[in-house]
Amino acid sequence: MKLKLNSISRFALALSSAFAMIWISGCASYQLGSPAELNFESIYIQPTQNESFAPQAQTVVSTQIRKAFIQDGRIAIVSDPSEADAILEVTLTDYTRTGGARQSNDTIVARSFDINLQAEISLYNQNDGEYYFSKRQLSESSNAYVENPLLDFKREHRKLHRIRI
Repeated sequence: MKLKLNSISRFALALSSAFAMIWISGCASYQLGSPAELNFESIYIQPTQNESFAPQAQTVVSTQIRKAFIQDGRIAIVSDPSEADAILEVTLTDYTRTGGARQSNDTIVARSFDINLQAEISLYNQNDGEYYFSKRQLSESSNAYVENPLLDFKREHRKLHRIRI
């Protein structure tokens, strides 16, 4: 009996050790941040061009791109293109907005919108005079709500509460 328990406990110890080794080795390769090496150290971000029907979207897009580079911290943003290793060009090419959810009492009025914005981007290598990539197509979709659905629920709840009293 003692021999049987001893072999079972050795097996359990070996099995748990194997799981621990696998778990530790999986965590050993994890790395915080962006591990990719970049071929440039500074970038000039051209003002976004807007060829779509997105009203005043170029300012918002330019700001978000700059914030992303600042948060990443690996590349310096410069204000003069002659000082940059790379130049980023962004052109908004298409914008669509379609009604998502409709109001229950008026099916013409939308309560939410499905928004899609497409852009064409290029990254130019100032040092070599060639593009890292040219005219790459990007697309982003999102939903926008006309009113806060939670506020509508509270409003309806108050109406029902008033009727009962």
